[in-house]
Amino acid sequence: MGEALKRLLANGSDKEDISEVVRGMQAELLFQLCYLLDDPGDLEEEVGDISWGFMQINSNGEIVAPIMGLHESVLEMDPTGREMRPSPD
Repeated sequence: MGEALKRLLANGSDKEDISEVVRGMQAELLFQLCYLLDDPGDLEEEVGDISWGFMQINSNGEIVAPIMGLHESVLEMDPTGREMRPSPD
């Protein structure tokens, strides 16, 4: 990956453009992971009886409620505060 970045920069690619592409790819992968966690869909027979989830727990470690819709929080986690929208610059 480092060599590819060097070539992009050597060919005149803007660092901010590269950063935007990487941010978009990271968000897409995070969306996919969150969707998978919410609904794994049809699983192979070997793991069909395995399930998992994210749960809110209290201070005693007791389950309070499931945490659903993780994909909905992906945009809120964008450190730029733009929710993956393009920079206004």
